[in-house]
Amino acid sequence: MKPATNPIVARIDQAREKLGKSREAVSLEAKMVRGYLQKMAERPHAVPKADTLARLATASGAPLDELQAIASGATPRAFSSTEREAVTRSLAEPPIPILGDAKGSALGAVMSCSTPIGYVARPPGLIGVEGAYAVFVQGDSMSPRHKNGELRFVHPYKQLNPGDDIIVQIVNAHHESGAFIKTFVAKHQKWLVCRQIAHDAEVKYPVQQVTSVHKVLNTNELFNV
Repeated sequence: MKPATNPIVARIDQAREKLGKSREAVSLEAKMVRGYLQKMAERPHAVPKADTLARLATASGAPLDELQAIASGATPRAFSSTEREAVTRSLAEPPIPILGDAKGSALGAVMSCSTPIGYVARPPGLIGVEGAYAVFVQGDSMSPRHKNGELRFVHPYKQLNPGDDIIVQIVNAHHESGAFIKTFVAKHQKWLVCRQIAHDAEVKYPVQQVTSVHKVLNTNELFNV
């Protein structure tokens, strides 16, 4: 087998070989066609979609954050002693499930909350928090605040303040469910008031249709800064 010219596949190869897995096995475990990684290995600039990258990380054992850094062209920097301690504590905690994608739309951002598509290491700000989860941003309609391919972490019961980004889960009168990324404004007796991220407009949800409101953590909250 020829060495991969694609840096993402090269990192996956390092991880999968330690587990005794072939490229074909990793591709199939990631719910892709058998020859997916082999074809990608021959394309130096190919980058998988965010959800595919998460599945490849899970199947191969490669750290998802490293694959994301390679995909974005970022150069990993050295951690400070405080950051290393925080990372060590995080790795000792159960990983956080990634529940689909946060997809941009004219109405805001719709999140798929089905079976986890992968898992990611728990950041310091979510240590000990049961029910925490993450979603990938898909599309550019939420840019620049939430860019395509970025991972967002969600705290299921952190106190909300006006201006916080939130995930609102609703069930309407027709028993249709959905989840949306919005900016929190206020909660009244009858209405949950939000603002859209992609289009700066007010949105109201009847309180009786809202099943949950969860806070999307910012960088400072993720690392307890």
